[in-house]
Amino acid sequence: MDSALCSQCSTDKFLASIIDAQGELIECSICSKDVNKAMSVEDLGKLIEPILREHFEPGDIVHRIGEGDDDRVYDDQQGDDMAFIVQSVIGDNYPFEDELVDAVCAAEDCDPRSGDECFWDSTTNYVETRTAIAPLEKHWHPTLAELKTTRRFYSPLAKKLFDALFADVETLYCYERSSSSLKAAKVPVVRIIPKGRRLYRARICLSTEMLQQIADDPLTHVGPPPAAATRAGRMNAEGITVLYTSLNRATAVAELRPAIGNDVVSIRLKTTRQLRLLDFGRFEKARPRKQLSYFQPDFNAQIEMSALSKRLHKLISMPIVPGKESDYLITQNMAEYLAHVHPLRFDGVIFQSAQKLGGINAVIFSDDEYFLPASEAFRVAYVKDSLKMQRVGSVSYRLTPIALAKTRKGKVHVLEVLGEDDESIDIDPSGF
Repeated sequence: MDSALCSQCSTDKFLASIIDAQGELIECSICSKDVNKAMSVEDLGKLIEPILREHFEPGDIVHRIGEGDDDRVYDDQQGDDMAFIVQSVIGDNYPFEDELVDAVCAAEDCDPRSGDECFWDSTTNYVETRTAIAPLEKHWHPTLAELKTTRRFYSPLAKKLFDALFADVETLYCYERSSSSLKAAKVPVVRIIPKGRRLYRARICLSTEMLQQIADDPLTHVGPPPAAATRAGRMNAEGITVLYTSLNRATAVAELRPAIGNDVVSIRLKTTRQLRLLDFGRFEKARPRKQLSYFQPDFNAQIEMSALSKRLHKLISMPIVPGKESDYLITQNMAEYLAHVHPLRFDGVIFQSAQKLGGINAVIFSDDEYFLPASEAFRVAYVKDSLKMQRVGSVSYRLTPIALAKTRKGKVHVLEVLGEDDESIDIDPSGF
């Protein structure tokens, strides 16, 4: 008798529902009972074959040079064998694994003896298809094109994208470990920042006259610029002022990317009321692939939203590159959506720093009221005697080795990041 899996023994609740709907009362190979609906391995193979085909493809053949004194070239195929990817899709390692692999191959209806070139082969390795590219082609590029060329100030495509991306943001969470506990805690992506929370701003000081102005009125001269002097930024269009801050002083200084020898002044601020911020670091981790099921109806949509949230987080973390300002129209539009359009408006966003490892930044949106002083518009106050001046003596870069390989067609692949051999390079002014 063929092996079978019943709905009660399936560890994937979505697969269990399918088995309940399409299965029959046959004996399950796991619990040895026939009181629950079950699906034969043959039928399971037919069920998962199109899912596997959509999300996996044969890995490329890459050339590797032997280690040590071995200078021979070896051909290796990237990816994992069929047994592994079948486990990944079905959600567990069942004792009838080999039968299931054979069932998937049989479901293809391909006969190599007749000259057919079969997609599935138990001796082939497979890799996940680049599903992250699909949402960029489907959502990102058309939206950015509309913002750049046709609808700068109101984009139906942008609103549709953000409506979908942030629809369930209030219910999303991820797991994080704190410095005081090894156990990961469940935390929401919407963070409530209490009154009195410390934030930091920094500015390069170019003269003694500028230093005097800053000392006389720190918030005015290190805080947000007036609207008339506001240039376009990652989260604001030209003339629209937002408050870029960091959660510690070192990150605020690093965000300036000062040159060696620059003098930098920084100040501490404190929030004057509770703020509601969207944490992009948590947001991009809120749809972990391992918690999704290939059998859930919205699997592809969840994967797309996850890819888009990662793309947005990466973009807002990076400083604007000269000549690429228009690429940030989508993040500027997103900021206005979160501040003014989302049903539950946000006071700002939190995101990781690209300039300091482990650093966190926060952007505070301005209050809707016009002509308010900075302290009221951004709900912050200057902390007395927090002004500090520092001179940049050296800059440190962290370099991580990456292993590369080339296919027979000459295509270069990144194989792995070799983190254990990280190097830190300090740039010292005495070396120039």
